[in-house]
Amino acid sequence: MSAHMSVPDIAAATNISERTIYRIIRTWRTTGDHVQIPLQLGRPRILTSFDVAYLEGLVARTPDIYLFELQECLYEATGLDVAKTTIRDALLRMGYVRVHLFWKR
Repeated sequence: MSAHMSVPDIAAATNISERTIYRIIRTWRTTGDHVQIPLQLGRPRILTSFDVAYLEGLVARTPDIYLFELQECLYEATGLDVAKTTIRDALLRMGYVRVHLFWKR
């Protein structure tokens, strides 16, 4: 439509605001698609990249550390109280393959 019609005409014909039309055209010109693809799919993660890097440092320093110890260290350092499964999933996403849940101390 933008090749044959002006933006106000497109807005009147489609009942979409001119601002939205301009944004769609700008997205099309920069990405080649009419929708913007998010950087990460799904819901936002509780742990930031800094939190995950902190956990990775703890594991690098003490490879046989338990998940509950990681949980305690993360809480003391950042104030985040996350589940052991959240920490395990973050470690698995980082490439660790031997992550086991130990529920008891």
